[in-house]
Amino acid sequence: MASEKRVERLKKQILRILSKIVLFELNDPRLGSMITLTRVSLTKDLSYATIYFSVLGDNSEQKRVLYALKHAKKHLRSELGKELVIRSLPEIDFEYDESIDGALNIIRKLEELKKEFTDEEDSGEEDNDGNGDDSEKEEDNENDDV
Repeated sequence: MASEKRVERLKKQILRILSKIVLFELNDPRLGSMITLTRVSLTKDLSYATIYFSVLGDNSEQKRVLYALKHAKKHLRSELGKELVIRSLPEIDFEYDESIDGALNIIRKLEELKKEFTDEEDSGEEDNDGNGDDSEKEEDNENDDV
């Protein structure tokens, strides 16, 4: 079994190398959108690596990028082997990173709650200050009549 430090270092190296290859060397038009390799998961025996990605776009864009990455899997593994010094190169697979969507949903909900909270505060202030605003409007209307 590999030490924890070694596994973490290997994950970072795989992520760095594959990110560089995907961004600068792959010429697949299906990867035309904003794609980010987010993290790597390795099995304990280091024989399999799952590379997670996120993409800017809808569900069809995610599927298109996943298909392109799976199509380029052999090439990516070959290029990874050229740069990574390791006895046995792990098999690689790609998966969409759903944790990004979860984080975005949490952020959206927090923003909605913040907006609701500020709207409630604003409506509470209007009730208290409502008499002063009405008298100013009445004065403006009287000046318009003259």
